[in-house]
Amino acid sequence: MYKTADDVSSSEVNKTHSKKMVDDLLLNNGYSQRVLDRIRNKKKKKNTTKRPKPDTVATLSIPHLTDQFTAQIRRAAEQHKIPVRIVSKPGRKLKSILTSSKPLDGKQCQYQLRYMWSSR
Repeated sequence: MYKTADDVSSSEVNKTHSKKMVDDLLLNNGYSQRVLDRIRNKKKKKNTTKRPKPDTVATLSIPHLTDQFTAQIRRAAEQHKIPVRIVSKPGRKLKSILTSSKPLDGKQCQYQLRYMWSSR
C-alpha cells in the first residue's frame, strides 16, 4: 500500500498525506506501530536477473499434450536463450468433428457432388 501511495501521489505533500492515510488504515485494522515501522522500512528487492527482450520473437505452435511437457519446452527455450513464444493448441476432439457446422466442407470428389445434385 505504501508503494501505491508513492506512485499515485503527485507531490511530496500528497505523498505524506497518502502515507498517513495508509498508517491510519493499518492501525484501525489492528496492526501495531512496530509492524507499521517494519513494513515502511522494508527494503525493496530489485530483480537484477531481467534480460532485455529481443525485438523479434518467433512463435512455436505445438499440440497440447500436458502442462508439464509445455513447461519443459518453455524452460528449455529460456535456458538456451532462444527467442520463441510457445503456444500449445488443443487437438481436435471427437465432439468437434461430429458436430461440425459444415459437414460437406471435407475432402470429397467433385464429380460425386455433381452426381448428387444432378439426380434430383
